[in-house]
Amino acid sequence: MSAEMITLNLRYTVKEDKLEEFKQLAAERVKGFKGKTMRFCQGKLTAGKTLQVYTNGKQMIDDLAAVSEELTKKFSDLAKPTGLDIHAPESFVRESEDEVNEKLGFKTRGLLVRGACYSLADELEFKPRWFITRPGVYNGFQDDEAIGISVYFKVLDAPKMVTAMDACIANTKPEKGVLHYDFGQCKDEEDVVAAREAFKDPEAVEAHLKSIDATLKEYADAMQIVSFETHGPTEGLNKLRNLLDGVGAIYFSTD
Repeated sequence: MSAEMITLNLRYTVKEDKLEEFKQLAAERVKGFKGKTMRFCQGKLTAGKTLQVYTNGKQMIDDLAAVSEELTKKFSDLAKPTGLDIHAPESFVRESEDEVNEKLGFKTRGLLVRGACYSLADELEFKPRWFITRPGVYNGFQDDEAIGISVYFKVLDAPKMVTAMDACIANTKPEKGVLHYDFGQCKDEEDVVAAREAFKDPEAVEAHLKSIDATLKEYADAMQIVSFETHGPTEGLNKLRNLLDGVGAIYFSTD
């Protein structure tokens, strides 16, 4: 595993009474996925998200190109996308952003037409947010028991935020339970930074939060948490609720 890892994080809302059909179609999409790992995560009521992980840019482009228009149309009948974030190294963003956006269908009208759960005709209110990742910790990919976390920050002091990110990465490197951990800055919104994290189990999450607690307190004036999302098996998420409810965590179950 390396810093070349690319993730695509799509949020969506399943249409009324379509959840079971959506789950069946999701299983079909996962079966044909050409990347490293793909998870459909169920949130509160009909909210959900997909997490698609690729080991390199070519793998991502090949996977998106292989999604049939028929499958795309089926997804558009069942769910409406509400947001899309792509985390990738700067070299891939620079060379391939336009190509990926075109494959996803984002052009002048903002139409999303291909991929995991994309609409052929809906006029959407968003475009992809590209996050340029900084080198971090890369020990492995998520499995069925892993806990994933995405934290979005509003940057209040850019120089201090850079120092804080470097300190968090340094603190995280010795942790035995971390799978991957890095930060990415939004290409089009310079005051938005996201942390992309994955841990072996809930205990590893608890250990990590303790290891970076002092750093976060030291640099509290450099950032403000805008959104905190976590996904994993229900049992594992439930173990973390007492710890994460206080930061307004949004939970997505993978089982």
